Amino acid sequence: ALLVAHRPLWPLRHILLIVCGEEADSSATDWVLRLARADAAAVKVLAVVPPPAALHEQRRTAAPGHARDRQGLPALLSADTPFGYELQAVARRLEGQGIPSSLRLCQGPPEWQLRRELAGQDHDLVVMALQPGEQGQGRSEALAATLLRWSGRPTLIARPVSW
Repeated sequence: ALLVAHRPLWPLRHILLIVCGEEADSSATDWVLRLARADAAAVKVLAVVPPPAALHEQRRTAAPGHARDRQGLPALLSADTPFGYELQAVARRLEGQGIPSSLRLCQGPPEWQLRRELAGQDHDLVVMALQPGEQGQGRSEALAATLLRWSGRPTLIARPVSW
């Protein structure tokens, strides 16, 4: 994990967990659970919705009648999509530890989603995971690089142990 602490704030009261619906989100959630429990912090989960092209590809390759074949966010967030499954796993883990949390969904370019969330909120710590990319820079790597360039807040970038 990499922690970049611009003007660290202690104790932590508000943590932003950025999830991309990837397996690596669990490593970021592990860190959030440890830190939120220690300081009794509230967690806001920002679900970075895949760009429309990726959603279109998921729907195009889904079997007829499958949740990804239907339109809109409710279908994307259902339990039988990878994105929905990962979000539900994060929510279960936070609830299981009694950590107060909320979920924010927004659509648009991922960098815009992050900037919009950070512009209007006072998060003491921002946490996200890197999903190892197979070729070149993966989606989460690009988001992490953007986040580190302009967030100005303490940021923890987690990576899976098996990476």
